[in-house]
Amino acid sequence: MNELINAYYEYLTMFGESPHEIPSPELRSTISKFIDKKVNFATVKFKLDNSEDESYPVPSQDASASMSWLVLNLDLDKLEIQMRTLMELPEDLNDAKGKLLDFEDYLGSYTSNAGSWPELAACFWHLQAPEEWPVVNSYSMKYLQKNGEIGRGDNVQNCIECIMTMNRLSDETGISSAALATLMYAILNDIFEPSEEDISGELLDYAETCDAAGDLESALMLYEILLHVEPKSDLMIRKSEIYESKGLIMAAIGEAESAVELNPESMKCHKRLLSLYKSKKMVKEFNAEVKRYEPIWEKKKAEKQGQN
Repeated sequence: MNELINAYYEYLTMFGESPHEIPSPELRSTISKFIDKKVNFATVKFKLDNSEDESYPVPSQDASASMSWLVLNLDLDKLEIQMRTLMELPEDLNDAKGKLLDFEDYLGSYTSNAGSWPELAACFWHLQAPEEWPVVNSYSMKYLQKNGEIGRGDNVQNCIECIMTMNRLSDETGISSAALATLMYAILNDIFEPSEEDISGELLDYAETCDAAGDLESALMLYEILLHVEPKSDLMIRKSEIYESKGLIMAAIGEAESAVELNPESMKCHKRLLSLYKSKKMVKEFNAEVKRYEPIWEKKKAEKQGQN
């Protein structure tokens, strides 16, 4: 995990920006139109092959090659029927595996000729719901296999294991799957060689530098990564302040609530949360927080009086 976090830091300092993390809304719209039978698969292929964001990790060259093979070698009418079923978002991993196995049955003896078609399916799912379905490509698979995170099974099993592991790593690091895939590509291609040492101190220094310079998006991302390494209420409070400055009051409240849960004895955390509840006129929540805050205030006051 440290290697990927350190790679994120190196990427940010090398390129001056974080890896792209959000897929094109146009691609999501095109896929939805295809599923609803408003456009054909050739339109989907054209849009994916000519995406404006060339640095986004999907579709990869392997997935694009698979898409080309399918279009050039199979009956398009039958292919579109199968692709619409495959591209609909799965309910869960079991459903995803079932969709892949059904498409594998459809391909029959052409399965190996079609190349990285499971990766292509995962690409379609990710473009529709990036927070639920992570980036899966050949580089992320190679990185995970190299590090013993997933096995070396068949294409379907590899895809499912990659989905599970990319989601887990994203949860553990606070880094989106798209950014992780970009970092994995960079590591495999020796663009940089991050250490596996704990560089939390350097991350915090750089986050505070970005914060002071007004680069709040980078600061927020780095604070989030640091919180995954070690939860700290002061970082949560700073995130809350940044969200409030951007007008994202509910996000600010969420961070303040997390800070209170992590450090329930902190008057600073309680005051921050009370201030936000008051600003949003959340009377019920404000009153409940006052009741929770009063005993802490009384305790602190008694301790101060005892010292005097």
